[in-house]
Amino acid sequence: MHSNNSQEYIKTLGETVINSMKQHGTDWKKPWVSTAVGLPENTSGHKYQGSNIFVLWFWTHANGFQSNRWATYKGWQAEGKQISKGSKHVKIIRYGTYEDKKTEEKKQFIKVYPVFNEQQTEDFKPKEIELVNKAVKIKNVEKFIGKLGATIKDAQSAFYRPDDDIIGMPIIERFDDTDTATATENYYSTLLHEHVHWSGAKKRLDREGVAGTTRTEKTYAFEELVAEFGAAILCMHKGISDTCRPDHAKYLNHWLKHLPDNPKLVLQAMSQASKAVTYLLEKGESNEKTN
Repeated sequence: MHSNNSQEYIKTLGETVINSMKQHGTDWKKPWVSTAVGLPENTSGHKYQGSNIFVLWFWTHANGFQSNRWATYKGWQAEGKQISKGSKHVKIIRYGTYEDKKTEEKKQFIKVYPVFNEQQTEDFKPKEIELVNKAVKIKNVEKFIGKLGATIKDAQSAFYRPDDDIIGMPIIERFDDTDTATATENYYSTLLHEHVHWSGAKKRLDREGVAGTTRTEKTYAFEELVAEFGAAILCMHKGISDTCRPDHAKYLNHWLKHLPDNPKLVLQAMSQASKAVTYLLEKGESNEKTN
């Protein structure tokens, strides 16, 4: 496909995605079977609140953790568990109040402390997962993915980890049908979503949401828009879906809630997604010609 034609085609597909976003809500559901369910909680069952939910969800997603339980080093020791050597903590915050002894006024304090996921403890054993076995592999898409050359490893959740340039994916047998997509569509849209993230690495497109040194809620949410826009376009481009499915639109709207009310952000995300799609399609085609 010639470059000008490709850009026009991608633009048309992008407009289809945006129109779909206007028609559907935000009730996106994860399409694979997982053991890490529910809100993040500590060892006493207390649910984390506020920004800690987002931080721990992101850390779970980025590392493919299978548990939603968190605690400090001493907290896990109190449970009779030891943190595995080399495990990295994530910092969360706790708000509280105290009474100033001089003024007798109540003042707020913020304490930052490190926590570890249960999966980082020694001898952790995940719960058994019943496989669904509904999705089927599509030959031409598998060939395209293979030509891209990304390192893909089996994981409990889907993620792209820039530190070691790895895509984590639940095995295909764990993907299920949803109200808006088949198990096969869910599998490939998820896999392509992670490849769009992969395209943003510093040695590729050097996108801020992937290659940036600091990741905020805003940059993370924007990067999720880019990846899902890109996945929706690639699914249509590769014939996985005939049109933009409602689950793409719901996922996009879900992350749009975390960004300021700025219509330009959608267009900016669409522009970045188009660049990612072009990069991936050209890379796949160029590798095919050289092999």
